[in-house]
Amino acid sequence: MKAKQFEGQLAKLLAVTPSEVDQRVRPLREAGELPSVRGRHAPEIEPALAAMMLLAMVPRRAGDSLTVMRRASALRCVNGDEIDTQLATRLAHLLCEPEESWMKRLMVAGDGSAAWMLTAKPGKPLAEWLWVDHNKREEFRTSGADPAKFGSTYLGWRFVMGGPALQMLGQFLKFAPPTVTATWGAPAPADAKQHRTPVEV
Repeated sequence: MKAKQFEGQLAKLLAVTPSEVDQRVRPLREAGELPSVRGRHAPEIEPALAAMMLLAMVPRRAGDSLTVMRRASALRCVNGDEIDTQLATRLAHLLCEPEESWMKRLMVAGDGSAAWMLTAKPGKPLAEWLWVDHNKREEFRTSGADPAKFGSTYLGWRFVMGGPALQMLGQFLKFAPPTVTATWGAPAPADAKQHRTPVEV
């Protein structure tokens, strides 16, 4: 699937216009985060790039898409089965595994500062995993605060996507088993600028 086709599927699932999606993805392309080649010669979209495009939908304002995508991509999990895993890496894997149905809901803070994933893995109780930035992770480590309670105290706007919608995106992509690594910021496509989003925090 080409990036443009994926944009169309995002627009349908999020009930927005293709123009709205394009306004959010364009800054990523201009910054070298996505391949600039379009049309018949455009490369097939990869899981990591699809995750970036999805996170570009998070902010309320299209003009904030690049900043929020970069911030949200580098968030790391602080509880559950995914401790220290980056959000973008987990999303890329989920898009590669559309048959997996344990992820019930994804929520991301509108400014990209935190994310929550409601999970129901076989044989385990319903749980909410939290992804935060470096400063918040250190705060949890030093204070001993319970990450599970952070969601109830966060009052900002959130982007929400149900697990079935994410599964549908994965089915559209029809990816092979994931080959992404646990580090965000893989080598850029040949036509992209060589300053991918830094993620080690």
